[in-house]
Amino acid sequence: MLDGRKFKNHNLPNGTPIPNATSNNWWGNTQSGAYVWYDNDIIWKDSYGALYNWFAIDNTNGLCPSGWHVPTDDEWTALTNFIGGASSPHGNKLKSCKQVNSPLGGYCNTTEHPRWDENT
Repeated sequence: MLDGRKFKNHNLPNGTPIPNATSNNWWGNTQSGAYVWYDNDIIWKDSYGALYNWFAIDNTNGLCPSGWHVPTDDEWTALTNFIGGASSPHGNKLKSCKQVNSPLGGYCNTTEHPRWDENT
């Protein structure tokens, strides 16, 4: 908790259907809200949740349920500063070790994250 705010990774649609972009072409060219699963594979749904594009996040109807919001850049900066910086041990916990060219590199121990399946 920082300044009375909780940071959670809830990405919930507001009830308006948001389509799943099932191809890289669709994802790269759409001009409306969409989401994808990590590596375009639904098997990662429970581990990573959905990745929404900017059009979904910036939707005037709101992406989050009442009382929630997508963090602003200033809020992410405040969180990063609070935990000691992006390269601190706590900052590294916020990064994905599975992304292409991850700054963490090397072995990826996902068992440290409670939402990631063991050894996925």
